[in-house]
Amino acid sequence: MARGEIETELKFTGAPGDVAALPESLFMKAMVQGRGGEWERLSSTYYDTPDLALEQAGLSLRLREENGARVQAVKRPRGEGAIIRDEFECALGEGAVFPAKTGDPSADALIEAARADLAPSASTIVDCWSAVVRFGVSEIEIAVDLGRAECRGADGVMRTAPLAEVELELVEGEAGDLFDLGRLLIRNAPLRISTRTKLEYARSLAGAPIGLRKGAGCSLRRRKARRARLTVRFCRSPRGLQRFSRSCLRRVIRKGFTRCASPCGACAPSSALSGRLSPVGVCARSPNERS
Repeated sequence: MARGEIETELKFTGAPGDVAALPESLFMKAMVQGRGGEWERLSSTYYDTPDLALEQAGLSLRLREENGARVQAVKRPRGEGAIIRDEFECALGEGAVFPAKTGDPSADALIEAARADLAPSASTIVDCWSAVVRFGVSEIEIAVDLGRAECRGADGVMRTAPLAEVELELVEGEAGDLFDLGRLLIRNAPLRISTRTKLEYARSLAGAPIGLRKGAGCSLRRRKARRARLTVRFCRSPRGLQRFSRSCLRRVIRKGFTRCASPCGACAPSSALSGRLSPVGVCARSPNERS
């Protein structure tokens, strides 16, 4: 039986070189205060039906290999965005049946109905550096993920793209401390906030639309973006950050995307793709990496 928890997490992305340098940066050394962090290899496979029944219902089913052990995780977002999620995680012993029961009746019913058609839909392989720090009155885990995401398209071609993320997860304490640390992080590192999960990122490589969660369609209409001021009060709550993120997304959708104009070629997810679409033609690499 899986144990259920509420996961509160902020995610940031950046150029792989910038993310890789973060564990050895002066900022991170000051945060960790000599306690150090640890690297480990994490290999994750996401399962779904061919018609993405779990994804459309708002569930993700992941099987991860870490330190020779298999760990199952089922996640479900609370409302729009992926800042707060229900998480049901359990270790699978040798010979254990996958997927195992989560203990949540609605999640178990959806997985059981899809069991016969479940198959790998995407995967990620990352080297993860993590450390738990004390910030304010809270304990927060900082995780740096470097690796790749993979997904097979409808044409049968496996597509691969670099994966470079930083995650802040509230272990215990106040959500306000998590957002305060997030703001401090982006002031000290060239990162940008992201509300896209690893599964959504991997699925986007397939060249097919990502399955929409129920009730999420209305958020994708091209409505006029409202101005959003990122104040301390505004972003000290999960709801405030969700509103801000959706406002930014509406601005991007309204302005559209253009191909990266940089000749560096590093924005291409794989050799099979001619170039990555970047917001308003901004290269995904840092200026130092392009020079």
